[in-house]
Amino acid sequence: VYQQFDNNTDGSIKILRWFKRVADFGIDLQPLRKDMMMHRDTDFGKDFAELEQKQLRQWSHFDVVKQGGKLNEIQAAINNGSLITSSQDRGGLHLTHLSAAYDRVDLLEWLVIAKRMDLNLIDGERRTALDVARASKATNAIRWIMEYNAKRTISSFLRLNHHRVIKIRRRQTLAEQQQSFRRLFVHTLSDECTLAFSCVDWKTRSVFYLFGGSS
Repeated sequence: VYQQFDNNTDGSIKILRWFKRVADFGIDLQPLRKDMMMHRDTDFGKDFAELEQKQLRQWSHFDVVKQGGKLNEIQAAINNGSLITSSQDRGGLHLTHLSAAYDRVDLLEWLVIAKRMDLNLIDGERRTALDVARASKATNAIRWIMEYNAKRTISSFLRLNHHRVIKIRRRQTLAEQQQSFRRLFVHTLSDECTLAFSCVDWKTRSVFYLFGGSS
């Protein structure tokens, strides 16, 4: 299958990019090793072997979590870039999945709150961190995730209703202002009409007296 890419630079680059995306999703490249043996002396085979070793090195960085490393050690690995929050372990597990699986609430909370990792990320089996916690019977992680999700739901509901209340109050204020303006306009118009009629009445009386009328 890969022989056509041995001497095809563009083809080699394209398929290696595809393998890199596969590796980034945590899909194991090791089963392809036998197929690549016949190409090990080609540029394509060497590049694939390098990609394979890179995947293994990347997976090894997750060992600090699996072996019960301290929180500050894991934080240091993430902060110095040796452990990347967007990377995935074998099987597509994210750091949130591993934290949940090993019942590491301290790490899970730090990843979600400080590093803003999404609890709804899915692994290679389309499981969320909560699914993994339940499968691992990690009771503390299950409790924390459920409480966190509940708080977010309540917060979202309150925020949505807060904006809705503000809109209603603004509409009410605008309606009250419009009503006040209408009352002011009608009152002003009434005063002007009264004054106008008074002027007309005064002028009528003046003309009446001028021509010898009597009251």
